[in-house]
Amino acid sequence: MDEEALTALQQQSVDVLAAAVSGNLKTVLSPEAAAVLMAVPALCDEVRGLREALEGVCSQFGHEFEQDGRRYLSTLAFRDLQAAFAVLGWDDPHPLPDHSS
Repeated sequence: MDEEALTALQQQSVDVLAAAVSGNLKTVLSPEAAAVLMAVPALCDEVRGLREALEGVCSQFGHEFEQDGRRYLSTLAFRDLQAAFAVLGWDDPHPLPDHSS
């Protein structure tokens, strides 16, 4: 996205926020912006589903080990797992939840 488009998007965001505060949202949203706004919940659900799937792949193919009484998941330096851990924002090794209760 170029600088001009980003500036226009930022201004539209400010206009939408101002309109929302004043209760006059329909006057500032273009049909395209309204469509994007309506798509946000579905996109969030899709991202959540993709994250859960990626976590499952990491759990299935990552190396689980225990150290100092704590369980971890490691990539063992496999490039694709390293990329998946990075996308998830996980450290390598990634501490696993304690299921001892």
